Amino acid sequence: STGGIDYLINQFRVRDESIFREQFWEGKRIVFLGDSITFGLGVAINDTFVKQFERLLEVKFGSGKFSTILAGTSGYNTMEEFLFLDRYGDSLE
Repeated sequence: STGGIDYLINQFRVRDESIFREQFWEGKRIVFLGDSITFGLGVAINDTFVKQFERLLEVKFGSGKFSTILAGTSGYNTMEEFLFLDRYGDSLE
């Protein structure tokens, strides 16, 4: 918890629901890799730009057409993002 925000980190060390459960996903998946900005340091998960973008997609295309996966990690750089995608990308389809 930082600044009154609770950060729940899943088993894959990212701040999102258990991203490898098939029932979690609806429609197309969009993975957001990045650092503390993507992670949403200092804001609740629903206020991150990733989850705001998901809501905009729902307004434009309807519910269930897209799911976002917030895979930003504070301190990550391009190499660590690549390694995450290399390790888990096939599972994310």
